[in-house]
Amino acid sequence: MELSTPRDRQSTFEPKIIPKRSTKTAMLSMYAKGMTTRDIQATLQDLYHVDVSPSLISKVTDVVNEEVKQWRDRPLEAVYPVVWLDGFVVKVHQTE
Repeated sequence: MELSTPRDRQSTFEPKIIPKRSTKTAMLSMYAKGMTTRDIQATLQDLYHVDVSPSLISKVTDVVNEEVKQWRDRPLEAVYPVVWLDGFVVKVHQTE
């Protein structure tokens, strides 16, 4: 069987189920919500029919864990300014 696949030289193809470059984002979102790597694997398979190994999920989340550790260990500023804005809206109906 011969298969003719059109070329996409301008990169105009946009997947509908999982947008480009969002598989890792989906994995990180699920991991941040407390899902295990096996739960993430099962969810990706159920929802998107994507086979992802638990080791790949671990590699992706390990990179983020390192960045989170660096962020937690960063030096804190002495003062953090806070701006509080408050307001209310009064609806006025004017007739001529």
